Amino acid sequence: MFRAFSRRVAPTNDEDHFLVAALNRAQGMIWFDLDGTILDANDNFLSIVGYQRDEVQGQAHRIFVAPDHAASSEYDKFWKKLSSGEPIADTFLRIGKNGKRIWLEASYNPIFDADGKPVKVVKFAIDVTEAKEKAADAASRLDAISKSYAVIEFDLQGTILTANENFLKTMGYRLSDILGQHHSLFMPRETIGTAAYHAFWEDLRQGTHKVGEFKRIDRSGATRWLQASYSPILDASGKAYKIVKYASDITQEKDRAAENAGQMAAISKVQAIIEFDLEGKILAANENFCATMGYSIDEIRGQRHAIFVEPGFANSEDYRSFWQKLRQGEFQSGEFRRLGKNGGEVWIQASYNPILDSDGRPFNRHSPSGLPLDFKIA
Repeated sequence: MFRAFSRRVAPTNDEDHFLVAALNRAQGMIWFDLDGTILDANDNFLSIVGYQRDEVQGQAHRIFVAPDHAASSEYDKFWKKLSSGEPIADTFLRIGKNGKRIWLEASYNPIFDADGKPVKVVKFAIDVTEAKEKAADAASRLDAISKSYAVIEFDLQGTILTANENFLKTMGYRLSDILGQHHSLFMPRETIGTAAYHAFWEDLRQGTHKVGEFKRIDRSGATRWLQASYSPILDASGKAYKIVKYASDITQEKDRAAENAGQMAAISKVQAIIEFDLEGKILAANENFCATMGYSIDEIRGQRHAIFVEPGFANSEDYRSFWQKLRQGEFQSGEFRRLGKNGGEVWIQASYNPILDSDGRPFNRHSPSGLPLDFKIA
């Protein structure tokens, strides 16, 4: 923001006066002699650092810096440059009255006499602490994300700009392998060039976020499943100028889910299976179960388990206890007498299996409490 300047003109004209007055209203200003002794400061500067004028006049500039920095050779060089007439501009960490850390966007400007000799230094400063802390917070968050997620950046055409180590490790590449390559490098061959793929990138260019599970191909040609978000990054005018993808590798989870689904499909082919919520309401049943009991799925979905037992037993304490145990997560197995659609007696060897969450509590898809699963062998 600041560009340091130095004045070598001794007279002060009206224009100079108005310029100084404008700066005095808008910025913090403080004056030093060439050894860093404070000569004066305006109200803006005093407000920033929390001091009164009489508390700083005659003090050394070092009251605004950390002790270790004040004792450093770097600090000595700083004042040698200023005393020799060299201006300095930067963002500086300074210390306020009560030890508060303050970030100042500032310039230190030597003032010269009529002979061109530096005689004092004026500092113009703006408090940028809030912006600096927000930037540091954002940087910390991004660093935390980068440590936890696979991250890759693209331009709006899908050309790879950079990627972090997590992404490279996940996909088996080195950064030099992929820089300048297109995102399609990671796509299954059958999807490249499709209307859906073109639409995917057009949506991103228009600023639309994409979130979901994505099938991608790593360097070895193996399938990788990524839980990912593609986030358009907008410039100050609100236009997207690049795309950042944050991803987690869920390949193992997808493989386990596929394996479990395959096992359940195999079981379902040879066994009768029905699912209930914790109150005994029927959620689903396979064809084997429906055939065994003589019902269609539409006839029983949403009904109570009690339709399969005699009315007297459905109202008994034993039946209520049976479901109470299931709700508490207790496994139930044995031979059970049940009634089919036409009232016929059906004996089944069965197990009622409460499905437990990660805390060991029964759960289900329709209520927070649980899901007993009834495996039937007719």
